[in-house]
Amino acid sequence: MISPIPSALLAVSLFAAAYLSENFRSGIMAVEKGQWEAAWAMGMGYWKAPFRIVLPQAFRIALLPVGSRLIGLMKDTSLASTVTVVELTRVAEQLGATTFRYMEMFLIVGAIYWFINQVLTILQTWLESHLSKRYT
Repeated sequence: MISPIPSALLAVSLFAAAYLSENFRSGIMAVEKGQWEAAWAMGMGYWKAPFRIVLPQAFRIALLPVGSRLIGLMKDTSLASTVTVVELTRVAEQLGATTFRYMEMFLIVGAIYWFINQVLTILQTWLESHLSKRYT
């Protein structure tokens, strides 16, 4: 039997990996084939062209969906309480059970999640604007 923390980490990691791999795949597929051909025509090798030409462009394309997925992933960590991992939601449940003040506990947890997500959103917006200035 797997203990709760590794099982929660495994579940969240597999869930996130599926979405993130699709985000990066679509970013790579969005780079025009002519970019690959131009890199090879300039004499770049098979491994140098993707890392110097294609992946930087794919990263910029995939940045918005990846950032959104990471913000969603942060909210999805609250599901770890279902496998008895003591995290923020579980602590609120336990405190609510001892004080019978569930509403206040979950309002505080909601405010904490909101604050963390606002910080992540601001960081994502800054990164997008920083990259758009750099490449325009």
